[in-house]
Amino acid sequence: MVPQARSEATRQKLLDPAIDLFSEVGYATAGLGEIIERVGMTKGALYHHFDSKEALATAIIEQGTNLTRDAFHRVCQSSSPALENMIHGVFVVTDLLVSDKTARTAEQLTRGLAEFNSTASQVWSSRLDTITAQARPAAQAPKATSAKASIPAWSANPSSTPCSAPNYSPRQQTATITSSG
Repeated sequence: MVPQARSEATRQKLLDPAIDLFSEVGYATAGLGEIIERVGMTKGALYHHFDSKEALATAIIEQGTNLTRDAFHRVCQSSSPALENMIHGVFVVTDLLVSDKTARTAEQLTRGLAEFNSTASQVWSSRLDTITAQARPAAQAPKATSAKASIPAWSANPSSTPCSAPNYSPRQQTATITSSG
């Protein structure tokens, strides 16, 4: 294994128990000693990659935020109407927060550290920018004649969400009636 790949593997090996510990007991209660104990490495190895507990949390926030941002962007690249993409994107991100411990822990840390961690506080403005950029085309789209006509078919059956449906295509699931003229 080349040194850079080995270094990244070690870094991730340190992040995994930190994700678990922050998720289990929260940022304030988690200690670097327990993370070191869980991973079975030396304190020096930890401090080589992360100079503090906050640096560890920041790396988790960055990793989890990248996961949720990328999932939302993939959905928004669809040729479906912008508002439909945004709704689908919210479901996909919500599903990711439930199923992926890195994304979930990053979200917990973001909420808890936003007041004093610059990365955590930037997450919120970045999300707002992303949603605003996606909303612009939705605001310029033709108006639907009925709000009910724009609601995806899966909303009538909550047990069948777009995140759990195989091969979900928002265009196939939504019947939007646009006004002519």
